[in-house]
Amino acid sequence: MAGFNDLPSEIIDLIFDELCGTFKSLWNDCSATNEEQGIFQTCLPVSTDFRHRILSRFCSCVSLAFGPDVTPLREVVSQPLNSRLGGIGRYTKHFYLEAYSRISDPESEILLDSQDLPVILDGLHGDYFGVKELSLHIYNYGDNMAWTDIPVDFRCALRSLLLSPRLTRLNIENVAFPSEIIFSGTHLKNLSIQRCQGVLAADSPSNKIDVVPSILLALPLPTLRELQTDHSHGCDLDLLPTPMLEKLEVYKELKSVGLHSAKTWRVIGLSASSLTEIYISHTGAVVSPPKNFNLGVVHNLRAFEYSRHSAHRHSFDSSGDPTPVILFHLFNVTEPMEYLKKIKINFDLRGRSINELFLRRTIADSNWVLLDGVLIGPYFLRLCHFEISVTMEATIEDPSDFRHRALSHATNDRFESSFSRIMAQESIVFLQEVKVLGPCWSSDDDA
Repeated sequence: MAGFNDLPSEIIDLIFDELCGTFKSLWNDCSATNEEQGIFQTCLPVSTDFRHRILSRFCSCVSLAFGPDVTPLREVVSQPLNSRLGGIGRYTKHFYLEAYSRISDPESEILLDSQDLPVILDGLHGDYFGVKELSLHIYNYGDNMAWTDIPVDFRCALRSLLLSPRLTRLNIENVAFPSEIIFSGTHLKNLSIQRCQGVLAADSPSNKIDVVPSILLALPLPTLRELQTDHSHGCDLDLLPTPMLEKLEVYKELKSVGLHSAKTWRVIGLSASSLTEIYISHTGAVVSPPKNFNLGVVHNLRAFEYSRHSAHRHSFDSSGDPTPVILFHLFNVTEPMEYLKKIKINFDLRGRSINELFLRRTIADSNWVLLDGVLIGPYFLRLCHFEISVTMEATIEDPSDFRHRALSHATNDRFESSFSRIMAQESIVFLQEVKVLGPCWSSDDDA
């Protein structure tokens, strides 16, 4: 062992990177043999240094998504009895948990009221260690789960973990809670809160009001750097205290629905002085920004992306689509956007007769031409990338009457005509991609 310890630290790290990387690949593919597992396990008791180097790599990311028995993880995440070495919780930096309020498949789903889960959460942080990122996905069969409906032991363990000074990234899905519960006393920098994928509603969930302990109201709030949300979780992020958003750099919105889109503009306004990247995604009816608001207040903006989606289970209504008007309004600024380099616009649409409506209304809107003129003006001298992406999935009763190639080419031609001045700029890369999908085609059918 003396010879091994004499090796440079960089070489030792490479050896363990290779060992753990190979074994993790075999483990993930369920192809590790008993002999290979034995080789890995025999390295652990060689020395404290060996154990630390292996576990810090192999256990840095832990995902708990399949059940029902999570007792083995409980037994190893905390410090084992009669051991001074500690559990794997001190080596875990990223923890992912999927749990169900009630289970329909006892063989594969983890029940939220499992007595093992609070112990596991407690084992992920301590005085000298703690996870950096927590992802919590709670499935409640179609609705957000109220904070007070979560089992009390799990709730207490989660709240304790949230107060860890080392936890800076939180991704939480399908839980409705007062902002003080999730924010007060935490050290979060990156936050993602939303509904579970595939669960979409036009209105906020109707959960009972949670009582916030008065002691939480006195705790300091974190200063976020990155926020990702769909505004459907019962927490009014646009009403957060200004200090939480005044240093926000990246704002990502995930398919904000209906009237929730009004919150978009308020969040951007609260963090306008610090934002560098904005990604907006609107679904269904959209609330336009206030007349006195545009992106001119976001002085440090470097990248902007706007995505437009059909409403859940509904066709895209081009007759009332305000996208061109909204974008022209946002970029009709009166002062230079000195750092803005990239703009991307996405359409992801479904509907009947979308070939007629989309071409006649949305694409032919005169505001595209106005936007083209604004973006080549003196306020966007750093703009070097402009991109439009359109994916249309048409529901056609008689596919033989639907000329998807003609629609694809016509859409391209309309956009090229609307943005002729941007296309003529050698300093700007203009990209567009149009995919037309139907009942008998895939995206590979179109040029």
